[in-house]
Amino acid sequence: MSAVATREPTTVVHIVKGEAVFDAEVRYGTATPFLTPRLDLDPLVWPRSEPGPAFNLPLDEILDVLVATGDRLTRDPDRLLMEALERSTATNPLPRDILERAYANLGAMFARERLLFQIEQELGGRDVLDGWREVNTPSGRRCAIRACPARMIHVIAGNAPGVAASTIMRSALTRGAALIKLPSNDLHTAPAVLRTMAQVAPGIHSRDRFRQSIGVAAMQGSKPRCSSRNTSTN
Repeated sequence: MSAVATREPTTVVHIVKGEAVFDAEVRYGTATPFLTPRLDLDPLVWPRSEPGPAFNLPLDEILDVLVATGDRLTRDPDRLLMEALERSTATNPLPRDILERAYANLGAMFARERLLFQIEQELGGRDVLDGWREVNTPSGRRCAIRACPARMIHVIAGNAPGVAASTIMRSALTRGAALIKLPSNDLHTAPAVLRTMAQVAPGIHSRDRFRQSIGVAAMQGSKPRCSSRNTSTN
């Protein structure tokens, strides 16, 4: 008779409107089990009857918080990335040395020059993110355009920790209200990045406003529903 070896379950942290939730109430998996808080989608998302908390943030403040977050990720004084690395070795198929290098490089992704490149070359430019750009239509009319924040659910890949970090970064730069579904092979990076962000720039009000706009949860094997107040298009 043979038995299938199982690991001790790791604990997954959810982020609900900027606050970390640690309750380990629900168990998933067998060979690589993990525990999560009980899922309730209504608190995770912002109702459409009100704007997202980051919709009108100045871009300069967002950049300051992201840069400070990258610096703290590199130093990792709270050992949140180290904790995420140790827990990820149980669920991520990548060798430990590759995961170590990937986590060590997360902070550099938030360097100001990289963020500015994304703004100008990938996201349409600072003027449409922070205000209105005047354009001429083919008929000769003058009008103005702006990049409006979106409400999104991100079903991200878990093959590398950088995916979670870049998703948070893009959500912040575009001021969107986002819900990130954690992949089963990277359950810990996104919560660690947002928990690190909670420790930086305490005097900048925008830090809390765009942290609150990003929800993070594991939903494996479940069929959660939002109430009609969150899904109505009215």
